[in-house]
Amino acid sequence: ALTAHPGVAQAAVVVREANGAKQLVGYAVPAFTSDNDSHDFRSGIEATDLRAFVGRRLPEFMVPSAFVVLDRLPLMPNGKLDVKALPEPEFTAGVYRAPSTERERVLAAVYAEVLGVDRVGVDDDFFAVGGDSIRSIQVVSRARAQGVEVTPRQIFEQRTVAELARVATGTGTAVVLEEFEGGGTGEFPLLPIAEYMRELGGGHNRFSMSMVAELPAGIDADGLTATLDAVIDRHDILRSR
Repeated sequence: ALTAHPGVAQAAVVVREANGAKQLVGYAVPAFTSDNDSHDFRSGIEATDLRAFVGRRLPEFMVPSAFVVLDRLPLMPNGKLDVKALPEPEFTAGVYRAPSTERERVLAAVYAEVLGVDRVGVDDDFFAVGGDSIRSIQVVSRARAQGVEVTPRQIFEQRTVAELARVATGTGTAVVLEEFEGGGTGEFPLLPIAEYMRELGGGHNRFSMSMVAELPAGIDADGLTATLDAVIDRHDILRSR
């Protein structure tokens, strides 16, 4: 997809660790260089242009989070790509500009929380500071909990807090779910997997699934209880018998 760009002669995509997560990084060599063209080779292709070009051809999760323009790809003596010699990308933010509206405040705080950074300015590109498709989904769910509605596609298309806030909906007021009559109790149809297990016959008085969850450092019994209570209160199915 990268080499389909008319300004790219060669390209490579590798996986890098950034902010505790694996992310795709694209490396591109322009079709012309300062040696054989009057233009600086870096002026021919830019990260934003490459991201938009690739984004029109690939699903969102396959679009690299960062792009690096090189004058040549590093090669080993046998002619293969020297992956270890590829430079590390820079996941950096630009000049900080503080949020000025409630939507911007919510989205900036959510960006920072998801990316694990102290703060995010309204002009910072989500993917340039370490975001990816998985984290974009986290942004959607956490913003919704704060009363701001966005979609993963909007995050890919708008990218910055300022641009995303313009297309977002909602007031920025935390959502409080209305309790149904009866408090979420009563009959509930069996899920397909439960119907299947019942059809197998035999005892079915108990069926349980378990998983290991890593707890945050420093959490105490009260904090754990409050967290579990919040999950159970939100999801009626977890209280079924």
